[in-house]
Amino acid sequence: MAADGGALSDALRADEDSSPCHSLWGESQTEPTKYNVIASEPCEGLAQRLQAWDPHRFAYRKTKWAKFADSGMDHIELGGYTPTNRIRRSNVLFLASFHNNDTIMSQFQALVCLCESFIESLTIVLPCVAPLNPTFRTPLSAHQNGPGTIPWAPWSEW
Repeated sequence: MAADGGALSDALRADEDSSPCHSLWGESQTEPTKYNVIASEPCEGLAQRLQAWDPHRFAYRKTKWAKFADSGMDHIELGGYTPTNRIRRSNVLFLASFHNNDTIMSQFQALVCLCESFIESLTIVLPCVAPLNPTFRTPLSAHQNGPGTIPWAPWSEW
C-alpha cells in the first residue's frame, strides 16, 4: 500500500466504478457513498488528503484528542456533532492508528460513541505504517512468552 493511502483510494474508487448498488429498500443507488471522516491524530493528514481528493464524497470532521490535566483521563470531542449533528444517519469512515495501548483505548471509546450515535454505517481503516526501525523485528526481550502471556512490542519498534 502506498503511504498516501493509495490502496484506500483504489478501494473507494472501485465502489464508485461498480454497478449500481441497492439500498436496504431496493432502490438503485448510482452515486458513490458519502462519508464523514473521523481520524486519529496520526491519520489527520490522510483525512485531509481524502477530503481534498473528493470533497463531495469525504467530509473530514476534526476531532480533539486531549487529556484532562488533573487526571490524565481522555477528553475527546468527536468532530461532526456541533453545532449541528452531521454524524447521525451518516456513513462514517474512521481512520485508526493503533500505535500504542493508550491510543487504542481512546479510539475504542470514540468507536463506541459512534456506534451509539445512530449512524448508517461504520468503516474502520487501519492504514499500514512502515516500521520506524526496520532492523528490529522481534519482540522486546522484556516480554516473556509463557502460558496466558501475550507477547507484545510497540509497533514503532517492529
